[in-house]
Amino acid sequence: MSSPIAGPSIVDVFNLLQSTLTELASMKHTLAALQTSNNVLHASNESLKASNESLKATIAQNHRQVIQELEKLRNPTKKHYTLLTSLPKEVMGVIMSWIHPQDVWRFRRLSQSFKQLLSSSGFAALNLRRFVPSYDPLLVSADFKDSEEFNGWDVVFIRAPSSYQSEYGRMYLTCRSTIKVHFKFNCPLPRLFIPHLKNLTALELVSCSLTGAIPYEIGILLNLQTLNLSYNSLEGEIPSSIGNLVNLKYLFLFSNHGICGVLPAELGCLLSLKVLDITGTSLMGPIPIEIDNLKNLIILNLNLQKNPLRPTYLLPELGKLSNLYFLHLANCHLVGTIPKELGNQNLRELSLLDNNLVGQVPVELLNIEEVSLKGNPDLTIPFQVPESWSTDVEQQRF
Repeated sequence: MSSPIAGPSIVDVFNLLQSTLTELASMKHTLAALQTSNNVLHASNESLKASNESLKATIAQNHRQVIQELEKLRNPTKKHYTLLTSLPKEVMGVIMSWIHPQDVWRFRRLSQSFKQLLSSSGFAALNLRRFVPSYDPLLVSADFKDSEEFNGWDVVFIRAPSSYQSEYGRMYLTCRSTIKVHFKFNCPLPRLFIPHLKNLTALELVSCSLTGAIPYEIGILLNLQTLNLSYNSLEGEIPSSIGNLVNLKYLFLFSNHGICGVLPAELGCLLSLKVLDITGTSLMGPIPIEIDNLKNLIILNLNLQKNPLRPTYLLPELGKLSNLYFLHLANCHLVGTIPKELGNQNLRELSLLDNNLVGQVPVELLNIEEVSLKGNPDLTIPFQVPESWSTDVEQQRF
């Protein structure tokens, strides 16, 4: 028969109680220490808040004082001028960077050292960080990436000194994919912006009173799919670098009367092009034969009012553009006959108004719904003219 299990002794119970009391005392001590630490952290936090507010107030006060002192430079005394320019260049740059960009530019006239400082890219970058919001690249991307219209800062810096144009483009425009503007700039398209627009897929500056030439740098924008510079005052030749825009689908340059010279053969490199509209300019022919490379072209609208250096013929190769739907070649000083190849199955609208074409109109053109032939007195038509056609051409008797 087994013996009964003995219960805990009084000694065991005492020892257990003693151990429990010891642990409770230790926990109480730990809790007290944690409470003390929490009180210290709270006090430190309040102190930091107070220090931060004090620092903000000090900075604001110093900023006001700097502005007040700099305003005196409008009518400077020798004492004031000497003290400011005797400061180290780095210190003077920090001080001047607190002045709004549109105001600080005028201080370049004070002295040669001021001009050198305020014209540097380093100063421009510092000044921009002070005033233009969200310099952080991640924040810039969030603020500007989906913006199409130029904002107020864009408008300011499109006419800024070159150092500001370059730095503003580098800091704030690299994330843009689309820019659509209808603001009156009355200045050239800023060349220094362009190298920083490499992510751009659409550039539409319509009715912006842009002057000067189309920058050669436009050929850098390899991702560009839409380029619309219509209704401006651009002048000079279309740069050959436009042939680099291999992803371009839509090119509009109409109503720029100062654009002159000949159509560049490099247009034939734009293999993705769907719409080419260059009317209302001072361009002249001939139409480059390289146009027949544009197999994706849907709309071709040219207006070559200047007398060409050599005869401009209506190219049979245009009939190879099987996707071509709309072909307008009015006022292009075209000579010779109309090639029958233009009667391809997809062409639906053909305008050859006011040219110098001769001979018979090919019967193949009956495949085209709308044809305009007015202003070509030496053409004859050997068939019944459809009602949808517009012509003053003499019809032969049947």
